Amino acid sequence: MRLKRSRLKWYSHRKAVPYKDNEGSSGIEYGPPSSFMAEVWPAGGKVQAEMYGQRLTHIYNCRIQGKYQTHIENGIVHYDFDTFSIAETDGI
Repeated sequence: MRLKRSRLKWYSHRKAVPYKDNEGSSGIEYGPPSSFMAEVWPAGGKVQAEMYGQRLTHIYNCRIQGKYQTHIENGIVHYDFDTFSIAETDGI
């Protein structure tokens, strides 16, 4: 699949890292940023937010050029490209 050059932009990706503090409450921290080129456009928010089980005000679709493999780890889908990996819960 070829992507249109005029729609490609650089985006920053931060991997979500779950943590638990001394008091026992858990949360998510985001790791150091890495960059990649992609085409991003707004999606139908209500349908996709319900599909992923999250209530979001804005949701976007992202298309990245290259071959990838998917695998599921702890109920989260991971997309492994040649140089980096993206999961559904990561921040972009």
